[in-house]
Amino acid sequence: MAFRGGINSLTLQGVTGWAWDDERPGVPVTLLVSVDGALVGRVLANRLRQDLVKLEFGDGRHAFDLPFAPPLSPDREYVVEVLRESDGLPLKNAPMTLRPTADFDEAKRRLLTDVLGAPTDEDAVRDRLVFLEREAARLRRLYANIRDDVWASEAERRLSRADPEAMAGVAAPQPSADARRRALVIDKRPPQPERDGGSNALLSHIGSLKRLGYDVTFAPLTLSGDMTHLEAGGVRTCSAPMYPTVEDVLLAHRNRFDVVYLHRLDAASRYTALVRHHQPRARIVFSVADLAFLRMKRQAEIEQLPELEARAGRMRISELSACWAADSVITHSPAEAEVLRTNMRPGKVHVVPPAVAAAPTHKPFAERSGVAFIGSYGHQPNVDAAHLIARSLAPALRAEAPEIRIFLVGSDMPDSVARLEQDNLSPIGHVPELSGVFERVRLTLAPLAYGAGIKIKVLDSLSEGVPCVCTPMAAEGLDLPPILRRHTVGEIDDLPRLIRALHDDEALNPRSSRWSRRRSRRSAETWSTCCRAPACGTTWHSRSSSWASRGPGRRCWSRPCPAVH
Repeated sequence: MAFRGGINSLTLQGVTGWAWDDERPGVPVTLLVSVDGALVGRVLANRLRQDLVKLEFGDGRHAFDLPFAPPLSPDREYVVEVLRESDGLPLKNAPMTLRPTADFDEAKRRLLTDVLGAPTDEDAVRDRLVFLEREAARLRRLYANIRDDVWASEAERRLSRADPEAMAGVAAPQPSADARRRALVIDKRPPQPERDGGSNALLSHIGSLKRLGYDVTFAPLTLSGDMTHLEAGGVRTCSAPMYPTVEDVLLAHRNRFDVVYLHRLDAASRYTALVRHHQPRARIVFSVADLAFLRMKRQAEIEQLPELEARAGRMRISELSACWAADSVITHSPAEAEVLRTNMRPGKVHVVPPAVAAAPTHKPFAERSGVAFIGSYGHQPNVDAAHLIARSLAPALRAEAPEIRIFLVGSDMPDSVARLEQDNLSPIGHVPELSGVFERVRLTLAPLAYGAGIKIKVLDSLSEGVPCVCTPMAAEGLDLPPILRRHTVGEIDDLPRLIRALHDDEALNPRSSRWSRRRSRRSAETWSTCCRAPACGTTWHSRSSSWASRGPGRRCWSRPCPAVH
């Protein structure tokens, strides 16, 4: 055959291949390239290819490469022809069809697998990994753009304060009146209603950010877990495989968040520095949930564990370092706020009570019986409290009032707690709805020997109109009135008497319940007031609370806002 060659590669960017004329081996072949019958270029097959040299096709200069200008669209199908100019003879495998690349079907996946092949040496593996990582990073940025619908705002992002070089000679755009701020929330795992107090507190704060006008995105440290309830509530979520790590989330959405909310020390210690790097204009809010070093120190004192006290000292350094590195620090407990304010600028620390909606039980007192201890048993103070109930409270109560049964309720119950069953003690474990528990019992119990922070399950009980008998540690941070403190708070030895009094006295129990409902409403109002926009006259503050505000110009940091501080 006098004319040989073919198309080796056909992409949206161009076509490559080779052509050889046996009758004129020293003359490059001139080719015409057409797309859907329209001529797009003329090219000489005169480029050097080593494989053609090895196959002894002259000096090997018989390859061609024609870029398409502009590139073809990925959304439609094209027929590409390559013909010899002198007589219109096509190359052996021409014409070729270029199918839409937007459809990543099984054939394209097989083709990609074949192209990557099975590398046989270290350099080949590295080259493929570098290529795949570069393409994966590009796809993540594309995915972030699509999800965030930011195509039209690309210019505004380039003109942000974090990219001053882009501002040369260009007028800054004016923000639209309805522009929404964005917040990223990072926690160890997705919050689940009814699982633990920390989850409910975080869901409360996410809801408040949304009420303040923020578009909220959530990223768990594991980038996995059930987040359907968050998405149903209008929260954007980040998960694998779109984002292999939280750093990929920060990089793909570079400089797009106004607030980054880090919940608990795990998130703050790992990602504060990366947030500063990838989100330089964002305000970092660290929610401590509760101070672990304080909890560990108290446990060490009670259990006489010097090694735990040493760990508490190291934990103190870690937690305070995370607080110092953040722009604002949130705690639920006024008692913990005082601890933090002695170690840093007081105005940096904000008490934000979790919002607990009042939903009093309507089941009559006479139709309820028993007492419940509710808590997540992934939290060591709750495990310790369950064993204390089995060891001392249940036997003491059984001697005085054997008809009163205690129920142990909560998620992540270990076998050591599940085996604590006695005549008047029933380990229940996780329940999907706590309202069913409050409809059943007359009061709840929180006999914590150590701990830190606000005990949200105590607030849950009060919001349901069910009084809670607790130790001073469990009541820490709660502004209880004299009637509740007198009838519900006591040392361990006092709890059986308090339980029996509230369980049997129908007049006393509802009286405590009425205050409980008022306290719950005030807690929700306190949160609303704390997060309401202070009247300091700036555009930024008009949409945010002080713990989510910072910076000059549109942001106000030059003076504290009396509405919050």
